[in-house]
Amino acid sequence: MLKKFTSSVGGASIFIALVGLIAKGLGFFREIIFASIFGLSTEFDIFLVAAVFPITINIIVMTFGQNYLIPAYNKLMQTDILAGESFIKTNFLFFLFSGLLLAGILYLTSNNLISFFLKNTDPALKNTALDIHALLLITIPLTAGISVITAYQQALFEFRYSVISQLFPNLFVVLALFILKELNIYAIPIGYLAGTFIQFTFLLSKSKELLKLQSHSSFYKNKLSKYISFNVVVIILIESIGQLYTISDRYFYDKLNPGGISSLNYALTIYLLPVSIISIALSTAIFPKFSLLFSKKENSNLERVFNDGMTICAVIFIPVMFIFIFYGDVIIAYLFQRGRFSYKDTAITSNVLFYYSLSIVFYSAYGILNKFIYSAGLINKLLWITVIGIILKVGLNFYLVDKMQQNGLALSTTISFMFFFMSSLFVIYREKYFSDMSIFFDELIFNLINAVISLIIAKQFAILLFTLHKELGEIIIFLVIFISNLFLLKSSSSVILINFFRNMKILR
Repeated sequence: MLKKFTSSVGGASIFIALVGLIAKGLGFFREIIFASIFGLSTEFDIFLVAAVFPITINIIVMTFGQNYLIPAYNKLMQTDILAGESFIKTNFLFFLFSGLLLAGILYLTSNNLISFFLKNTDPALKNTALDIHALLLITIPLTAGISVITAYQQALFEFRYSVISQLFPNLFVVLALFILKELNIYAIPIGYLAGTFIQFTFLLSKSKELLKLQSHSSFYKNKLSKYISFNVVVIILIESIGQLYTISDRYFYDKLNPGGISSLNYALTIYLLPVSIISIALSTAIFPKFSLLFSKKENSNLERVFNDGMTICAVIFIPVMFIFIFYGDVIIAYLFQRGRFSYKDTAITSNVLFYYSLSIVFYSAYGILNKFIYSAGLINKLLWITVIGIILKVGLNFYLVDKMQQNGLALSTTISFMFFFMSSLFVIYREKYFSDMSIFFDELIFNLINAVISLIIAKQFAILLFTLHKELGEIIIFLVIFISNLFLLKSSSSVILINFFRNMKILR
């Protein structure tokens, strides 16, 4: 029954969204446990530094597997089924071997690599980082194998196992924190390694044919590079460069007070939660429409869909931005302030969240711009935007970290996100796809004014209505008034928002 449901585009989208929501919820619960056990501590900083390269490489490998293997496999299967099967099996071994080789090289150079981040650190802490780094390196070949199996299953429109398997790493980390709590910080990499291994064996058990090694001359007559298009290489570069944000922040570990890296992690987790959840719906509804309308050259409908998407970002994320800016400390206290996560930790993390939050509207809108540029085939321009953005980020890190500590690193991220938005909008404007590029800014100003008025009224009402949990009451009243104003003023935002959520219920 489940297989039949997920074999359709709509059913697969709903299933992926639901399980993805569970996975993100589990990941967020994991962060809450981290905060309770470790707070803003040196030991958690050390884990985040030691984990940055293995985790970043795993993300890049998974991205590469999706963007390279699926189109290449589908192309081969149209002309030679045996060649297609051999292609996947060969790449399964190639990815595993490459992952092992890369993990081995990183292990041999791990002392220099960790010293790059931990320049003036206590030797005992450095040894802890080396141990954590070594444990997580084992996940690289496992993730390489997972990326091939996942791509293979999705190419066959089998989504169940790959989506469900995403729960295992976070689930085992949570279990390890309770079962192996005497191991302290080591419980995290052990749990992640165990979860990744279970994920690999689970997926492999559902694709046993990959273990049946056969050679087919029809495949080997062709060079592997034939199936790696230039566009795929550019996409991988864009995704890989984007991962340098985390690495560039970790580099400044020695310049931050203890817990600085941890505060960046917790604040960014909260910042990305609404972005990641809402982006699922946006990408499901808008990206396919962009591609279809570009192919049909329906510019008027393309402009309407684009403006609707940008409007949704403004109307949803402006109130989110206001809540994070004015009530970030309340949110962090409710979510994290227990165990070792103290009142002081809440204050530090809320300051970081403040600087991140300044960009949340633009970062969410950049998601729409990014999909539009991909659909328009302007990926070379997107590559330049990404490269300049990371250079801007790193340069600002060096300038701001001494003046503002972790707040400076958060501010540099915000500035670079705003650069992504403005430069992408400029690219689209120069291509002259649309007659009117002001709609987003009109909606931005309207919703900003609405948010300011709603906040002022909410603060006055909360004084009269609440004695306990006054700040939480203000948030609720603020949202009620903000949404009510949209409908009372009959704004275009309210109509677009209703149509968006209504359409999301009938995915086909």
